[in-house]
Amino acid sequence: THYEATVACRQLGHVTYTWGLPFEIKESSSSAADKSLFETITCTSSEKSLSDCNIQEGDCMKYCSTIMGLKCFVPEDCTEGSVQLVDGIEQGGRVEVCVNGVWGSVCGEGWDKTDAYVVCKQMGFPDLEPIAYSGDEFGVAT
Repeated sequence: THYEATVACRQLGHVTYTWGLPFEIKESSSSAADKSLFETITCTSSEKSLSDCNIQEGDCMKYCSTIMGLKCFVPEDCTEGSVQLVDGIEQGGRVEVCVNGVWGSVCGEGWDKTDAYVVCKQMGFPDLEPIAYSGDEFGVAT
């Protein structure tokens, strides 16, 4: 979860981050992908290192189909709840929201014209007729 990722970021020396995000690296060709050192690691996000978390050790030779990656997010100068449009044109682009000091893309699942209208209104374009795009029309999500 993001709790374990946050602790891992802290342990790696990223002390000005706001949070961490784990992600799976599917079917790696690395020899590390077929060995699992830990069955589970459970943190609350207050720990200083992963060794302070609840660790359930696994069999070192147990097959692991995926290995985990980590992204440590560093806070930026953004206001909580602010929205911006990126990788597009002046009044169009990929929607990003500031959460915990980090800009992140909005998931397109369930995104519709009503959501687009709210963003347009928040950005000062209340009279524009919005068009809701989904997918990677304006670049890859952050």
